Amino acid sequence: MSRRVNESTSFLLPSINENAGTEESSPAASTSCFSCGCLAQYAYSTIISTALGVVCFLLWLQLLAVQYQLHKEEEEIQHLENEMKHQAPEIEHISERVEQEHQATLYHLAGTFVLIGGLITMFHMRQHMENMHVPSVQRKILAILAMSPIYSLTSFLSLVFPSMSGKLSIIKDCYEAYVIYQFLSFLIAVLGKGDRSVVVELLSKHAD
Repeated sequence: MSRRVNESTSFLLPSINENAGTEESSPAASTSCFSCGCLAQYAYSTIISTALGVVCFLLWLQLLAVQYQLHKEEEEIQHLENEMKHQAPEIEHISERVEQEHQATLYHLAGTFVLIGGLITMFHMRQHMENMHVPSVQRKILAILAMSPIYSLTSFLSLVFPSMSGKLSIIKDCYEAYVIYQFLSFLIAVLGKGDRSVVVELLSKHAD
């Protein structure tokens, strides 16, 4: 009987010892696993922190580059403004000279046409004065022809002296009214032989 108990006891002891060894080794294994997890998490955090630091450093370098570029452009703008201030009198002088040349060109063109128109008108007036065969009609023609040089001369003077344009326009308007009167007199002299009633009757017939 005692032998059987010893055998059964000896049979159970190894299993108990094995379980005890397993229970003793489990804390060490769990401790090693925890240490590995902490190391991995620390390494991951270190990598993320390093990457963020590199990105921040690159952004800082880019910000410095942008600030340097802005400062350089501001200096260039300031330099250009200084040059413009120094060249302002010269630019103003060139602008005045161009304006004067433009005005001179206008004066030359206007004066040329005034001269040409005056010469042509004077030629026709001279021809009428040398061949005054019908004075009652030709005097009116001379008055009408004189409108061209008077108009051209007053317009030229208004261009050269703008302050006198009002007075010169009065002269033009007055002579225009006189030319209209002379033209009606010319029609009466040519169509009615000096008789106004004949011209009125003739015009009334054409009006009907």
